[in-house]
Amino acid sequence: MRETCREIANVLVVDDEPHLRELLLDALSDTGVEIQVAASAEEAFSLAATRRPDLLVTDLYLPDRSGLEVIDRLREQYREEIPAVLITGFGDAAVFSEASRRRLVELMTKPLDLPRLKRAVRTELDRRSRSRRLAERQRRLRLLARKSNI
Repeated sequence: MRETCREIANVLVVDDEPHLRELLLDALSDTGVEIQVAASAEEAFSLAATRRPDLLVTDLYLPDRSGLEVIDRLREQYREEIPAVLITGFGDAAVFSEASRRRLVELMTKPLDLPRLKRAVRTELDRRSRSRRLAERQRRLRLLARKSNI
């Protein structure tokens, strides 16, 4: 029986408030994922360049860019949909409308509902893991079908 190596999911947390970064790190650390934290968009881009995030949790308002720009740039960089949770303390209709165009996993307002955040992260990572496993099975089946037709 072949054993498969399951890679640990990488969650990138971006927030300029040190106490909130620490809170998010603590809250997500028991979900069985690797967590990277960044205080700015530029720091997030640097971390993402070394390892592609499987999920992004970002504040809307960062000192150097908006969280929406972080989402857009990382998705563009990796040419795929990176799931994202957007956090904001100041929400208005225009912000919510703009955020909804990004197909977010979750849009959360402060104060954070940590159990809800943990559920959203775990649910999305589990969904992506199942999707990847299915895609890999389909790839192997196509390969076997080609070999049997030769």
